[in-house]
Amino acid sequence: MERFVDKKDVKFIESILDGMQDWVRVIDRDDNIIYANRAMKEEFGEKTIGKKCFELLGQSKPCSNCISKRAAKIHHTFQREEKINGRIYSVRSSPIVNKDGKVEACVEVLRDITQEKLMEEKLRQQYNEMKHDLQIARMMQYNLLPGAGKLSNNRVEFTYTYIPCEAIGGDFFDIYEIDDSHVGVYVADVSGHGVPASMLTIFFRQAMNKSLLSPSKALKELFLKFNHVKFNEEFYITMFYAIIDTEHMEITYANAGHHALPMLITDGQLEILNAVGIPISNWTDNVEYEESKQKLNPGDRMIFYTDGVIEAANEKGERYGDVRFKEFILKHWAKHIEIFNTKMVEDIYHFKSQGKAQISELLDDLTILIIDMKN
Repeated sequence: MERFVDKKDVKFIESILDGMQDWVRVIDRDDNIIYANRAMKEEFGEKTIGKKCFELLGQSKPCSNCISKRAAKIHHTFQREEKINGRIYSVRSSPIVNKDGKVEACVEVLRDITQEKLMEEKLRQQYNEMKHDLQIARMMQYNLLPGAGKLSNNRVEFTYTYIPCEAIGGDFFDIYEIDDSHVGVYVADVSGHGVPASMLTIFFRQAMNKSLLSPSKALKELFLKFNHVKFNEEFYITMFYAIIDTEHMEITYANAGHHALPMLITDGQLEILNAVGIPISNWTDNVEYEESKQKLNPGDRMIFYTDGVIEAANEKGERYGDVRFKEFILKHWAKHIEIFNTKMVEDIYHFKSQGKAQISELLDDLTILIIDMKN
């Protein structure tokens, strides 16, 4: 130590190093230990000084990838992990440069990181288990989605895109036959993302009454069931629910706070299915939902979606937005339903990436459900 520091400062520096729990040693250019702090001497004995550095690691020759050699060669600090007596240490080596700019020795600090590595491995195992569970949950969530195509009621054809922003999402939707002439369809969005949101979708699917022919009554019944469970105020569901009467070619609908209002295209003319209503929540004790009706014609196309579509943003913070969405629909509405769906998703991602090869991730779940009325 005295070779590198004035004698009057030696005791002060040694008192600092001896107060450290980490092992500290100084190694000369010939691999000899010329200094060791108290913690290291207590572990390896007073005869530590004078030994070769690699001997303390239980080796008979220098390490093939000695970081002190590298540190001395290019005047830079290096770090690696080393196993000593069954424990794991982080070894950090820094060069000691004399007044002439030459490296005379290296100081190594060895920190016991065994517990940290064990914790890291435990966290990794827990993460892998959670990832596996999420993959199963994701598969189950996808299995609950309707099969794209035609219902047995051949007057309705549909397709969809569902892209959760996380492993599992909070968007959900369905289209199903109530009876021979009525088809139920809804699109909904749960507050939040991930596991809490997906758990709320489970409640919804169990509580939803699919037999009612009145959307407003179905929403009110769902609202009352939600309040009975007494969820926290931060949890709520927005939902647009419609029933298509294929015999009389009419759609009846009601809305529970879903801002992404469906669009109806008839002969190139776009109409919004306007409806308002409070989300399925516990924000009030009781609520009434209004119903609206709209005539349908063969060839009509309806687009149900969630706000993840119009809120998709690029790197500049610009949103895809209602205007661009409507412009796309009016330009491509006559295309086959599958082509229309594919091009719509491509347009959203092209907007997000601004033509770049790497596509940015979604910040919200994205759901699009397209329904065509057939002859």
